[in-house]
Amino acid sequence: MNKRDQISIYINNPTRYYLLCRIVNMGDSRSPDLKFTDVSDYGYITKVGRYDGTIKPEDEIDFASKKVELSYHKDGSPLYKSQNKGNYKPLYSNFMQPGFRQIPINDCSDILPLINFQIRRPEIYKSAKLDTESTKHKVYICTNKILFTEEQQLFAVIYVRHKHIPLTRISTNDYYSDILARISDETDLCIFICRHSYPAPKPYYDLGFKGWITPYPCNSVSFCNQKSLFDEMVTKLHHNIFDGAFATYINILGDGELFHLTEEKLLVLDEIDIFFEGIVNPVVHKPEFTKFVFEIFKYNPQEFISKPFQNRQMALKAIWDTILYEGKQRNWFN
Repeated sequence: MNKRDQISIYINNPTRYYLLCRIVNMGDSRSPDLKFTDVSDYGYITKVGRYDGTIKPEDEIDFASKKVELSYHKDGSPLYKSQNKGNYKPLYSNFMQPGFRQIPINDCSDILPLINFQIRRPEIYKSAKLDTESTKHKVYICTNKILFTEEQQLFAVIYVRHKHIPLTRISTNDYYSDILARISDETDLCIFICRHSYPAPKPYYDLGFKGWITPYPCNSVSFCNQKSLFDEMVTKLHHNIFDGAFATYINILGDGELFHLTEEKLLVLDEIDIFFEGIVNPVVHKPEFTKFVFEIFKYNPQEFISKPFQNRQMALKAIWDTILYEGKQRNWFN
């Protein structure tokens, strides 16, 4: 990302688009300085050291805002900027304490979580019209009609990964993982979204109101507790998102782009696993063979998986034999 490069991130559910945020690089590719703007429809911002996924009482809230901007500066300092309607002077806040620094993006050596979104009520996001793309402005749309609905609660994290860490670009019924943009030759800006279930709001005693209040469930945004979220991401995602073999497999299927792994496609992969158990020293590797299978069924595998087991295996054998025959005729394997 060069200076002033911008990304607008939208969620596309079955009926509409809504804006998650815009990201602007105020620095350059050598010293990234990221600003997260137009983060709207958020009720409050909490200190990440106290964040546990629950709705906070008012004495634990840094400030409430309907429009907030977050900046992750080149020295690692994370700052909130908030300006509610009627307030002429913006409020600035370092989410831990004045002078606090996190790891600079330039120093990322593996996974560096930046900000996370707790989406408790997707339906309260305002519908948005897509921005116009340009050489300096990229429009990124997260699309998954099963995962992204008006009812499904979500947890999303935007993070930096060093390119020596494998990354699976994949969309499933349960999670979404992709690269948003190239930051530099060594790092990418990435996004991960998954299903989540948040605790129901609990009533608290309001000192000013002198009564009990049950908070209104709303969406919120926070800088990441980098150590704890790094540990959680690596622990829970090492077998799929950050697994080298799985990343290679899926990224071949998607030609290096995002691959939508539906439940039907997953059943086809299971069937191919069974088929390959009977093959010794295959001349065609499993990912390439799987691409052939999906191309034959036009990425609509319902016709294949509806067949009896024996017929499915026979169909795979016929595809395999065809590949071997064509390969010999065209000298693919020499």
